[in-house]
Amino acid sequence: MSDIWLSTLPTADPQNGYDLAIKLSHMTVKITQPNAEIREKLRPGYGNDAKDLIAISQIAALNFQTIAAANRYWSKDLSTDGLCLTQIWRYRTLTGHACLPLKYH
Repeated sequence: MSDIWLSTLPTADPQNGYDLAIKLSHMTVKITQPNAEIREKLRPGYGNDAKDLIAISQIAALNFQTIAAANRYWSKDLSTDGLCLTQIWRYRTLTGHACLPLKYH
């Protein structure tokens, strides 16, 4: 897919972040199955299955979690909000630890 539709993760507020999370979910399906006709044929199957709908909700929630973290949960002043995501990523990469030590929280 050559069109750039995702230029940034930061959003103005949580509602816009959630809208972006839904867009991420839709685009994942579209990229995975580019044929619109096939997607339309499949929709009745998962659209009426509770387990499939729950799975879809989980993906949207995971996308929203990612966007919320990128927005530092919509902090008012991003420049003074403690550790930036790059520092967290660097710590995790260098140490192999999934979580920051308590002194960083």
